[in-house]
Amino acid sequence: MIKICEKCGRFLNKNKKHECPNKSPRRIDLDLKEIKKFYINEKKTAKEIAKIMHVATTTIFNRLKDLKIERRRNKKRAKNLDLKKIKDLYINQKKTIDEMTLILGVSNKTIIKRLKEGGIKMRRRGELAKINLNLDKIKDLYINKRKSAREIGKILDVSRATIYNKLREMEIERRHVSEAQKGHHYTLRAEFKKGHKPRITEETIRKRTETRKKNNKEWHTEKTKEKIGKKAKKRWKNLKYREKMLSKEYIEKRIKGLMKRPTSFEQKIILLCSKHRLPFIYTGDGRILIGYKNPDFVYEENKVIIEVFLNYFKIRDYGSVENYMKVRGEYFAKYGYKTIFINEQEVTAKNWEEICLNKIQNFLK
Repeated sequence: MIKICEKCGRFLNKNKKHECPNKSPRRIDLDLKEIKKFYINEKKTAKEIAKIMHVATTTIFNRLKDLKIERRRNKKRAKNLDLKKIKDLYINQKKTIDEMTLILGVSNKTIIKRLKEGGIKMRRRGELAKINLNLDKIKDLYINKRKSAREIGKILDVSRATIYNKLREMEIERRHVSEAQKGHHYTLRAEFKKGHKPRITEETIRKRTETRKKNNKEWHTEKTKEKIGKKAKKRWKNLKYREKMLSKEYIEKRIKGLMKRPTSFEQKIILLCSKHRLPFIYTGDGRILIGYKNPDFVYEENKVIIEVFLNYFKIRDYGSVENYMKVRGEYFAKYGYKTIFINEQEVTAKNWEEICLNKIQNFLK
């Protein structure tokens, strides 16, 4: 795009500075002899001259340039700098260049120049922080006190990456994410047991699920699934990881985690059945499968099933509690079973025993 000067109407060239003949004079008319007299004879600084003439210091420097007068340098301070003192501050006292500028009253460029002249090797950025780190303290915080790398970084005022580097130097194996978050994770069920209200309401979960279904979005896209698969394969190639995953101890732990049965809700129904002699057997531990699904309680003679559930997961997976009851009920109906559904509101109510007992007895009638 061609640009034209508004004042003279000439074409503007990008590569050349445009000197407009119609440009209004902005240059302040100053007495150059006075400036020369102040600067050379009276040895005043540009700042002092600027104050006398009521202009900026840059204006005085520009006039000195026009007069071809060389600017004075503040060499007095620089000449008086003791190299031994600089070495002591930088090497022994581990002072930074910014701290040294305040102590010596010179610029950081002057200090850097003196360090180079003295053949002193400059520290890299962040090297000082690494020198002062106590490895025993890091080891104690990470292993004994079970602090995370982020938490240790905050305590020692360094980055998380620095802590990981130090752990690698000490040949300390990093904790797995699941192990690191042990006792810190949040689940709706855990919060419910503590007596806290869930942070996410059922209505929010329902809305999110509906939106996802409208947009036909999966939890993971094909690209994401591919990435997860590649990372899993890469991990499996690691011999230490493979040995750990296939070890007897780890497999037992996994099975134990999967078989945390009966749940607190199921325990209540077990007590109810035992107390009131209801003909239901607990099967939620996987002992009976109907098709490929495992019911919570079965009354085999009359072919009746009891399903106890937490609303959160059913809304998340099925969109709503009603939809879950419909799908689950229809599935068991194919095998000739009728289903009694007991939700979390009924199990957690103050008079839960009365509510659940009436529901089961009325269904069996």
